[in-house]
Amino acid sequence: MKLDVRALFGHAVAKWLEVTDAKTIEWVERAVHSDALKPDNDEMKQSSSAMDLFRIISEAVEFLKKLQWPDEVENAKFATFLAGVFQFVETVANMKTIDKAIGQYCMMMEHGFSEEMNIQEEVTSRQHGHEGWMGRIRGAMAGDEKAEPFQFKSQVPFHT
Repeated sequence: MKLDVRALFGHAVAKWLEVTDAKTIEWVERAVHSDALKPDNDEMKQSSSAMDLFRIISEAVEFLKKLQWPDEVENAKFATFLAGVFQFVETVANMKTIDKAIGQYCMMMEHGFSEEMNIQEEVTSRQHGHEGWMGRIRGAMAGDEKAEPFQFKSQVPFHT
């Protein structure tokens, strides 16, 4: 007697994909909110949330690979659902799992960094008069000021 894996477990794999997709935003938000915005180590300069994001994606992809699904067409459909590669999307809400995770991560990081840059720009403007960043650029070009790289703080206000 041959076991029909597709019939017995196809629905379970589809449900797992739906649950994984539904929890993606929560996982990304948790990773970003717990990030100290410092490199994990000297060799790899990304912060912990970037590593968490790729760990989440990698675990989902590895799970699908380890299934060794017997039907190549269904396996491709599962992988396509996970990746969301063939979908034209305009908002994170319409994306599928991996697209959603990367899209949400990028939006949260951009929003937090923009707010942090605005806060630091206000402080610098008060310190250097109303010239702001243009004055700093002129000063750096003239050799009056040393151009310092932007340093993000660990208390960047990330929002969803």
